[in-house]
Amino acid sequence: MNSKTLKNILVIKKNTGLPLIFTLRPIWEVGKFSGPELKRLKVLENAIELGVDYIDLELKIKREKLEELIAKAEEKRVKIILSVHDFENPPDSRLILKYIEKSIDLGADIAKVAFLCDEYSDTIEILRSGVAAKEYNMKFTLMGMGSHGHITRLLAPLIGSEIVYTTLELEKKVVEGQMDIKSLVELWEDLKLDKFKD
Repeated sequence: MNSKTLKNILVIKKNTGLPLIFTLRPIWEVGKFSGPELKRLKVLENAIELGVDYIDLELKIKREKLEELIAKAEEKRVKIILSVHDFENPPDSRLILKYIEKSIDLGADIAKVAFLCDEYSDTIEILRSGVAAKEYNMKFTLMGMGSHGHITRLLAPLIGSEIVYTTLELEKKVVEGQMDIKSLVELWEDLKLDKFKD
């Protein structure tokens, strides 16, 4: 991704008036980017320099480089999302809380944690951790992927998630468990959950 592409993304932001979250997810964090890590980190640094609203960084980035990117984002007043995507281990509310706490301690404005939800018990663990994080006034977004993941998005306003990731159209969902925005908002309204949204 070159600087021209980044600038075009900022044009979209300017024309929509919406906050822009920038991420370039590597394959080792369930993403699509398979190029060299140094190149990826440079793109993230360029996005910060150009002034995106949020930069989404993986908590697993090498510590020294992660701290450099966080410092750069703070200098440019770009908000920081620190992410953990774990599709191998079942969600555990204590582990999720540790991820959130570590992310906040490192300077995240929002901690983002995503786990695979194959069973309803997985979903309950994610929701339980959200309730606990909310009680501690931590800013986070939690989500489940997989066949039972949609429930975490549906109940996001109740547990205090700062952001809910959706898709514009159901046919274009990125992962299983994602909901389209129209259906999600309609369900929130039907369940009277829309009053919890900002």
